[in-house]
Amino acid sequence: MGWSEFNTFGTLGNINFLSAYLGLVSVAAYSLLIDVKEQKLRILCLLLLLIDLPIILSTGSIQGFMIFLAGSGITTIWFLLHSPKLRVLIWPTTLVGILGAAVSVLGLSNAGPLARFIFQPSVLFRGDYMHAGLELSTSHPLFGVGLDSYGDWYREARGEVSTLRTGPDRISNSAHNIFLDISSTAGLLAGLSYVSLVLLTGFWAARYLKKSKRYSGRDVALISSWFAYQIQALVSINQIGVGVWGWIFTGVILGLVRIEEKDGQHGLSAAQAKGKMLSASSSLAAVIGFAAGLLLAFAPLRADIEFRSAQVNGDMERMRAAALSKGGTAWHLTLTLHYAIRSGNESFAYETAEILVERYPRDFFGWRVLETSPISTRIEEAIAKTRELDPFNPDLE
Repeated sequence: MGWSEFNTFGTLGNINFLSAYLGLVSVAAYSLLIDVKEQKLRILCLLLLLIDLPIILSTGSIQGFMIFLAGSGITTIWFLLHSPKLRVLIWPTTLVGILGAAVSVLGLSNAGPLARFIFQPSVLFRGDYMHAGLELSTSHPLFGVGLDSYGDWYREARGEVSTLRTGPDRISNSAHNIFLDISSTAGLLAGLSYVSLVLLTGFWAARYLKKSKRYSGRDVALISSWFAYQIQALVSINQIGVGVWGWIFTGVILGLVRIEEKDGQHGLSAAQAKGKMLSASSSLAAVIGFAAGLLLAFAPLRADIEFRSAQVNGDMERMRAAALSKGGTAWHLTLTLHYAIRSGNESFAYETAEILVERYPRDFFGWRVLETSPISTRIEEAIAKTRELDPFNPDLE
């Protein structure tokens, strides 16, 4: 068998993310299609839709269609609002959209006429992950459990039903809801701050569109895509290939609003934007921000490169050294432990497990190795710790 099984694939790490990304692209293409006056560009937008939508269908993931229907619904209503001859269709279209949304929600719950098309077992799993995120948000309201630490607390917070639904080994490092991810790992204040940003951006975007005298495909494409991304944020992790667009859309929307308030212009034309220069302070801030980002990213990037080089050469000592260097993570150390176990090096695996639980006391895998290792001297301690970290796991009784 070759590298491909002729299934749909992408470079975003997960077929759901590909579906979501193409959903955002399709929203923008649809918004431009019904406005653009240039025939060539309209043809390109139409071709993009005709290519992307079948690909979304082929992924078997409903995220792309959810995003496309949500975003294109906003686009359609706004187009009708600015079309005197078609304005009479606004209320019927809105009613159809509300009914469609209600039936879709029922379908996600495995009820209603669309259940057999929409419902997937992964919906239940996402509910489990969100439940744990809510539990962590309410039990650690001030500062959360720590950024990027959801996975360390998931086993304890998931509850008995989630543990037994498909077996205790189904775990997650994300609440699969960006709002809950933030509130569970950074606290309710951070979560409420993010919600406030989203709500304010939505308010300003709606106000900006309301002031527009005509349907602008560019503006509607931007705002509809932003809205569609928020739908994605309710059911997915903050995957960088998709998540970056949520922040870009937010920044551009706030920029358009700022231009309107400062210069009294409703956005900028392409010619105006091309001729407009950044101020010296803005240029300096951009350079400083880029340099700071590069500096912060250097250590983890170097550690990752060093770890990968050691992994390719099978050098466990270098792998562990890279994992323990500045920029190394628990994930690197866990991979080193996995490699040592597969290699049958009991002593190295045991040493690595001890380092892992010393640095990351809530790492279940490290404690499990200390519990089951034939050379372990900390079995009783490890048994108590694994039961504490995963209290509903029947395999630990």
